[in-house]
Amino acid sequence: MSASFVGGVALAFVLVQLGGCADPNLRDRWARDYRVTPEPAPTPVVPVRSGPASDSPPRKQAETARPDPKSTDDVRGTRLDVGRSTVSPRSVSPGGSLVLSVQYTVLAANAGASTKITETHALVIDNEPVELRRQEVVRTPGTHTANAKVTLPGTLSTGNYTLVTTISDGKINETVKTSFAVN
Repeated sequence: MSASFVGGVALAFVLVQLGGCADPNLRDRWARDYRVTPEPAPTPVVPVRSGPASDSPPRKQAETARPDPKSTDDVRGTRLDVGRSTVSPRSVSPGGSLVLSVQYTVLAANAGASTKITETHALVIDNEPVELRRQEVVRTPGTHTANAKVTLPGTLSTGNYTLVTTISDGKINETVKTSFAVN
């Protein structure tokens, strides 16, 4: 009798959960609508006359302005895309040197424009970045590679570490991480 009672209580608990009585949000989690709500149509431009019998040309009513996501890059002028990052060797002793290589692309609204880029390489120790190298260069639009030879502190203990490379034009910061081991 006790086994059937426990079984009945367990079945009742499951049915209550499935019925949504215990948690009102349970059913909502199963039946959510994940469709994207369409963007409302733009407000049309309506000609407005200045008076009832005026012969003046119609004025245009102000249209609500919405930022175009494609034009935000043109407003900034420059876009940075950081690609892959490599480190050599993958394992090094404390005080040793590493060669970093990060590929990135500079995209500009004006194809002939040069952009001042800062390439920063930092080592993360105890969740705090320690800058190893910073270099400022002038780049034209296109794909470039940031190569750097950095020397690690001699006080590093054995373990895995992360190198963070940041490519910046002063307004945009793009970051890529690479890991290596100290043995």
